[in-house]
Amino acid sequence: MTLKGGRREGAGRPPTGMITLTIRVSREQRDAIHKNGGSQFIRDLIDQYLKAQKEKENDRSTENSN
Repeated sequence: MTLKGGRREGAGRPPTGMITLTIRVSREQRDAIHKNGGSQFIRDLIDQYLKAQKEKENDRSTENSN
């Protein structure tokens, strides 16, 4: 007897480490997101922002240590 459906070990999509985020945007914003690569575009923008924030924090800590 083979089981179909339901929870089974090894079944389903493997975890990617990503989570789902739902946001509301205008049609114009949605079109721009899709035109520029979709979710990868958004992830790249967020990564750029996080990198800039980290650099600012490093600059502040360097200034404070002088």
